[in-house]
Amino acid sequence: AKMNLERGDLIQMDPISCRGTLKLLPIGKKNKQKLLIGDDSGMLSCYEFRKGEPQIVFQTKVFEGPVSCVALGGSLPKKDKIFLSHSQRIVGLTKKGKEFFKLTSSLTETIQSIAVEETRIWTGCEFIYNLYDNGKDTAYFISKDRINNVVVAHVTRDNDYDAVLACQDCCIRIIHGSQLFVEIPIPSPVTDVVVMQMERTMQTGKAPIGLVYSTDIGSFGLVQVSSTGEFQMLWSVDDGTKRCSITCLCVFDLTKDGVEEIIVGREDGRVEVFKQDSPTSAPFKTFSKDIGESIRSMECGVVNTPDFNEIIVAAYSGKIISFTTEPVHVRAQDDNYGRSVQTVNNENRIKHTRKEIDDLKKKLEKERERVKKVNAANAASSTSSQLKPFTAPDFSAISKFVLDSTLAAYVLTIELQTPIDLVMLRSPVVLDLVETDTGTSVLSVTPPHLQPVYPGEESLGKFVAVFRCQSQEKRIILTLRTNEGEFGDLLVTIVSASSPKVAKIVKYNLKPLSLNSKLHQLSEEELGRAKNKIRYTGNVQLPTIHEWISAIFPDVPPRLDENCVEQRYFFRNTFTGATTICEIRKNELIIESENASTIAIVKENVTRLANYRRIALEENLSTNESSVSTFLALIRDKLDHQLSLTRKMQLVDAVHEITMQENGDTPWLSEEYVDVLQHQESIRKEFKNRDKSLEYLSGIVTDLYVDWNKLQGVDAKSKIPRLQQIILNGTFEDIIKAFLTPLSNQGSGGSRSRG
Repeated sequence: AKMNLERGDLIQMDPISCRGTLKLLPIGKKNKQKLLIGDDSGMLSCYEFRKGEPQIVFQTKVFEGPVSCVALGGSLPKKDKIFLSHSQRIVGLTKKGKEFFKLTSSLTETIQSIAVEETRIWTGCEFIYNLYDNGKDTAYFISKDRINNVVVAHVTRDNDYDAVLACQDCCIRIIHGSQLFVEIPIPSPVTDVVVMQMERTMQTGKAPIGLVYSTDIGSFGLVQVSSTGEFQMLWSVDDGTKRCSITCLCVFDLTKDGVEEIIVGREDGRVEVFKQDSPTSAPFKTFSKDIGESIRSMECGVVNTPDFNEIIVAAYSGKIISFTTEPVHVRAQDDNYGRSVQTVNNENRIKHTRKEIDDLKKKLEKERERVKKVNAANAASSTSSQLKPFTAPDFSAISKFVLDSTLAAYVLTIELQTPIDLVMLRSPVVLDLVETDTGTSVLSVTPPHLQPVYPGEESLGKFVAVFRCQSQEKRIILTLRTNEGEFGDLLVTIVSASSPKVAKIVKYNLKPLSLNSKLHQLSEEELGRAKNKIRYTGNVQLPTIHEWISAIFPDVPPRLDENCVEQRYFFRNTFTGATTICEIRKNELIIESENASTIAIVKENVTRLANYRRIALEENLSTNESSVSTFLALIRDKLDHQLSLTRKMQLVDAVHEITMQENGDTPWLSEEYVDVLQHQESIRKEFKNRDKSLEYLSGIVTDLYVDWNKLQGVDAKSKIPRLQQIILNGTFEDIIKAFLTPLSNQGSGGSRSRG
């Protein structure tokens, strides 16, 4: 059954760009909870609500910059002390807003998440987790990759707390003090973790602990953890085709039926509620609502009316929104005019909004008077003739550039708190714009040969595109596919539609093997494939080799474990499915892959990086002829599909016409024709992009041909036109034969065919 939750817009705050800045104080005397919210202005506000009207309990400006996290602490069971962070500082306030605690970290990293229990504070920075007791630093742990959130609970120990880290390198790490206790691999980068109580077991009489995790690709799941560190994946739920990152996660019994619901807040603005029959069964969706902008924080509790649970959401623009279980369309009990609960609440909110507008008008008048006085003073002063520099106001922007393994392309997401005027992309790497719904935005792509070149200035790049937004869009999503082998920085210029217009440049690094996704392990079939191998030895330290791998492959953590003596990484190309195994240890680097192009790209880049550091390496290359057919078999279906589209397109119109003449009664049609008829829309859509898709696939095959021969010491570039004819008109066996036909040795100076 679908859950019915009613939306109510509670208050408008300053913009909120950080996650985890909304909390609810424990239930008070009126059987309701007060709402705490920290915003980008550094203000902490506390509100309570009476018939929908917000009442300010206190407001205090704690920091000069954005509040990065808000947490509750203090002695159990009250937990009514408020802790908030900014930069390297933590401040503690009482429930009345009075400051009683200050702590400044000695680290240079910004504190992004905090958790408080009694006298202890756990902090999560970008890579470092710290534990403070009574303000003293007592433990720390350095993570391999970014820490996205820190949660504290009795997970593996009843007598002490565990720190649970949600990490960017697809792991949940449980920390005891300064020691890593267990590392749980997750298929995608982990954005958040919450603790769920499981059912008691018959053997121990104790309830095991479950960790509900969310990921960067929109999935969430449950992993059960025992006191010994053993874990078991119970279920996971994906986001279908949207695959949008989860920013907030809650576990709460909204319906008061004894089974907790899982509430999910997403980056694209969707609030979703999932119901479970039991904690071990996979949940199903019972509610979904899109608020149209990124969700930054979320809490569940009783805020407006006693006995009715709500989901409270903080949006990127500063809107605080409620989704309540209260039936708001029924008549309000103590209203003499017969109005509904929703009507009474809305009228009270309107009254509060009018008061806010009046206060803002007064502030505006005061500011105008102040500016007039300043201008008059400047005009009278002797320095009035000197031009003063104008500093453009900064603006907040959320931007992400993430490899989507399903699309085999990068998804660029940009969101502003004000409408976007335009977005310009410049890249030294050739990019293919995968068809995306950009709404009413106008796209213009400038081919490299038409770009203006000014004397003494660098070229704009191999890819220049501009998106002009037409209808006040605040969020834009673009999908781009890279050509492997090239590298450089993608520059994204974002221009807001404010007055005056302001621009911000965001930079994303494109790696040479950018379409590869890091895995925890390969399957037995993938490990058994025929592979080419290249091995480097020389006097080179392990951190340096790791730095090279990080420069060539995406998703490689920026650091190794402190006592690491060797490391093994697995990668899979999201487009072709080809795998790569990378082994590194002091003085040695080994790369294995069924794709000869991957080996050639690694060879080219390792040589470049080693030469830059003036390190001499000994190279040992071993190629395997079977790897050619193994790799081509991986892309055969894609190639056959693109080549068959022309024939299918010819059939679509003919079969459609026959069906119309027969009034849809065509039981005699063959399975192939029925399939064409059922999928005619997708065939038409794919046929539009056939030339581009076939060119991309053909480029992969010709690159493989050039690189395979290059590894044999032969320049095969002159044979590319002949190979392209075979790809378009020959059979799969003809393509393999072309690869394995020996060419005369013409030197090894061949270059890659694309780019």
